[in-house]
Amino acid sequence: MILYTTNVTGLAHSGYKLFASKVQPGTELTLQRDPENAYDPFAIKILMPDGTHLGWVQRIKTDSFSPAQGQTAQTVISNLLEAGFELHCKVSAIHPGAKEFEGKVQAEISITKPN
Repeated sequence: MILYTTNVTGLAHSGYKLFASKVQPGTELTLQRDPENAYDPFAIKILMPDGTHLGWVQRIKTDSFSPAQGQTAQTVISNLLEAGFELHCKVSAIHPGAKEFEGKVQAEISITKPN
């Protein structure tokens, strides 16, 4: 079940241009909590299959996850990862004309229903 679609942020910081040719729709990615992040303790890193840091899940406040004030999709996803839920992530779209900070890469995060 698709949980969330996000723009991958921080591409300019990750050296995206060096490995952009490896980023294609359908590329499987890994999500990793980044609690030491100086800007957000709920930050979630998005990693390439070889472990290269692609970017982060975009931080956007949303009512679609939780009615709690100030809750972000990122916070909910971080909490699911912390609780041990199996989340999957893959590149869903590439927008070649966009700049790195304008949603050049989109990723789809899904959750597997437990047995």
